[in-house]
Amino acid sequence: MIHPYEIVSKSALPAFRAMISKRLTEDYDTEKPDQREALRLMTEVCDYVRFNHILCGLHEELEPGFSSEGCFACLGSLTPDSGTIKLKVAP
Repeated sequence: MIHPYEIVSKSALPAFRAMISKRLTEDYDTEKPDQREALRLMTEVCDYVRFNHILCGLHEELEPGFSSEGCFACLGSLTPDSGTIKLKVAP
């Protein structure tokens, strides 16, 4: 079983890191960018990818027999209305 965070860390995170590094370098020119801003941006992008199921197709390709239909692992629960612990997103 491949966990969604494994897919993000091995497939998407290196690309995100490069894009964010480039953006911070361009935005801050000769100033040293704030590392907290880089972390915030990377977290924001990773959350967007998870909550919008961007990598579901890749997950199906990497794990034969896995179907993302009805999967809510990226949301932090078994189903949107399950009684299990859910990821709470601030409004």
